Amino acid sequence: MAAPTHTGVEHFKPIPLRVGSSLPSRVAFALRRFVDLQLGTIWTFLGPRLADLHGDLLDVGCGEMPYRSFLPEAVRYTGIDVPQAGAFDMQGNAEILAFDGLYIPFPDATFDAILCTEVLEHSPEPMALIAEMHRVLKPGGEADCHGAFFRPCSLCPL
Repeated sequence: MAAPTHTGVEHFKPIPLRVGSSLPSRVAFALRRFVDLQLGTIWTFLGPRLADLHGDLLDVGCGEMPYRSFLPEAVRYTGIDVPQAGAFDMQGNAEILAFDGLYIPFPDATFDAILCTEVLEHSPEPMALIAEMHRVLKPGGEADCHGAFFRPCSLCPL
């Protein structure tokens, strides 16, 4: 029997985080946060953290931007995701900038803060993506990175 080969295609499809404004949508999302311990933990942890941010924030692998609602209005938000995010049932949004999943298309030291939730485990080169986040983070900036089945890594020295 031949050994399996890596095709570079991810077969796991994460469930999009959609936070609707209708009452049934809000109730369904609250139930999901209760049942999905990973989501509930991240949601509980990020709320207070993001509420205190200022400056320019980069959301790497932003999906449907579910955590954007935690941010103060003064924060300048930039979300990036891979073009194939639609394969994960993500709804398109003109505000989301496309990137190739590795090279972040911004100059060095552009952002005061970076948010990266449940993305690194999908990257074929997570260390290279972390290096890119470090490159675009301003000196003294903060990064919140969270991966599936890993404890939150807040204020990580990238």
